[in-house]
Amino acid sequence: MRPDEFMVGDIVRLRVSHHAVRIESIFKDKHTDGYLCHHTFLHDGEKRYNYSLSMLEPMPLTEEILEKNGFVKMDGDHYRYFLAYDDNYYAGFESMNYYTGAGFCNVTKECSDGTQAQSKGVYKHVHQLQHALRLTGINKEITI
Repeated sequence: MRPDEFMVGDIVRLRVSHHAVRIESIFKDKHTDGYLCHHTFLHDGEKRYNYSLSMLEPMPLTEEILEKNGFVKMDGDHYRYFLAYDDNYYAGFESMNYYTGAGFCNVTKECSDGTQAQSKGVYKHVHQLQHALRLTGINKEITI
């Protein structure tokens, strides 16, 4: 993965073991000219240091992850999910493609001045949903 695809706080997985990890920091390795990161294993909280970004891969965004994080399947529709929180923001996730795992997501936050912050896109990985939530100012911790 390229260093500009991930951010601190992103949930990804290790390429070999597929363990879920949260990125704690990303920095340039002065010896190899590559990028390294510090991360925390989500299953036990253990911190690890100096892993190459090439050892990480995106974690697929699944229906189980959506439901675990409060997304509710719309009545009568197998591929539409909706998340509302404090009447302040909502996120809709639609048309999860069975073959690609990608779905269209619309995240909207109602701002105090009456305007809206929106992020729309086609997402298939957990970190992409995290970015959409952050871009609209929604501070929601995603759990795996």
